[in-house]
Amino acid sequence: MGQIIEAVRESGLILEPIVGVVIGIALYLMQSWLAILVHESGHAAAAKLTGRRIHLFAVWPFVYRPRAKQWFPFAGMQGQDFGGFVIATPSRPGDWHKGEAFFILGGALGNILTSALAFLAIATGLFGGAFNLALSALAVSSFTIALINLVPRSVTGGARTDGAHLLDMLLRRRDPALERAGWLSGREIDGVRTAELDPSLLRELEADISSGKAPEITYRFFYNHFLARSDVRRCLEILDLFVSRPEELSDWVRIERAFLIALLHKEGDEALQLLAAVSPAARSNYGYWRALAVARHAAEDRQGAIDAARHGREVVKNSRAELNDDDLALLAAIERGAERLPLSDTPVPA
Repeated sequence: MGQIIEAVRESGLILEPIVGVVIGIALYLMQSWLAILVHESGHAAAAKLTGRRIHLFAVWPFVYRPRAKQWFPFAGMQGQDFGGFVIATPSRPGDWHKGEAFFILGGALGNILTSALAFLAIATGLFGGAFNLALSALAVSSFTIALINLVPRSVTGGARTDGAHLLDMLLRRRDPALERAGWLSGREIDGVRTAELDPSLLRELEADISSGKAPEITYRFFYNHFLARSDVRRCLEILDLFVSRPEELSDWVRIERAFLIALLHKEGDEALQLLAAVSPAARSNYGYWRALAVARHAAEDRQGAIDAARHGREVVKNSRAELNDDDLALLAAIERGAERLPLSDTPVPA
């Protein structure tokens, strides 16, 4: 950052020391953001060149979903690096290793190429001192981002660096169940329905669940798959298979158990107790508010049920997603049912 502050001085501007520091920090952050943009663009370019399908392209503060041509806020993307990420999968689940190394290294290669071009521009002598210093700072920032990402380690939220993924590839540390789940996750982001998936893939995913090797996303997929078909028995089976001990309940299981308990057995108080244990981070998703609306309705909390249903709609609207017909019908039924409940002066707490 010292080079950037020096560049401001070289420009001839006369500034108060604190103003110069603020401008220097702002320029440093801007160049770091550009370096991250270059890094993720490198991954995206490598994905395209290797025939992968890009599901999400994110550079803080925005995320882009190519298939839907939608932009939405970066906030709430758990399990991903803070600065940016690209989610891309092969065209077929069995081709996971095709072009894998190039895709992993694409970000670092983009950064290194940017650094080389910046130093080449400086070497031409066509630019002034201040601009050369700015180019030099960009080159250093970009190269630093490349190095940081090539170091094998886990980062914020459980995400892993490119170096960690590359090391797994070199050591042949493979997890077919996780790879299938990753491919499934990408298709879910694109809005691909179950009927469009390869039946053989579905059988493999079900086998992963039966063997206990499937990650959480696979359980979630089949839970939603059976819920859409009103097969509640299978939904409960999926939840029971996922949980080994009650004290290890994840937020997802708490939310969906509360939803089913309130919907099927009208046990509003028990459902609300489960939802009270859900972490604050998990309360930002639609599933939580759907369950809360049903639980409050079962507890005969008229206004609470209406408010939760409306908030669920707002969560979906803010994420620029769309509710399916089943959820639209469910929320409408909750609101109609709640309107018929008597007014209460003591609403049930969330």
